[in-house]
Amino acid sequence: MTPRRQQILDTAADLFAARGFHGVSMGDIGAAVGISGPALYKHFASKEDILGQCLLHASDQLLAGARELLSGAASPQAALHALVARHADFALDNPALIVVQEREWDALGTEARAQVRKHQLAYIDVWTDALRPCARTSAPRRPARRSRPPSAC
Repeated sequence: MTPRRQQILDTAADLFAARGFHGVSMGDIGAAVGISGPALYKHFASKEDILGQCLLHASDQLLAGARELLSGAASPQAALHALVARHADFALDNPALIVVQEREWDALGTEARAQVRKHQLAYIDVWTDALRPCARTSAPRRPARRSRPPSAC
């Protein structure tokens, strides 16, 4: 990702968190990054695309970081500790993205929602893989999550 695209996504996330997706225009985002609203279309197809890319990029960062941590962990407990620390650090370093994820899910288009959800479910799978070796139970293994998320998600 280019530094300019990243700047636009970071700025848009801050604006969406502060004013809501529907309270922000392309002109607002452009002005905040020092370009005209129409110039944003050189970087993104629409405001909805910006929102989708914000959340997809966040999911990608979490997923890639989690996979990297698991691959280099010395033990299952160390892997779990590292995942918790990484997730907490991400939330503290990216508060706008956390707010946008929570509040603006319904503003995502169908395709963007499916892409983000796919990455989120992969992230859950990484956590599940980290938790299984730490479980102290003799109960039979059951699926850790449903294969399809509930439609209300």
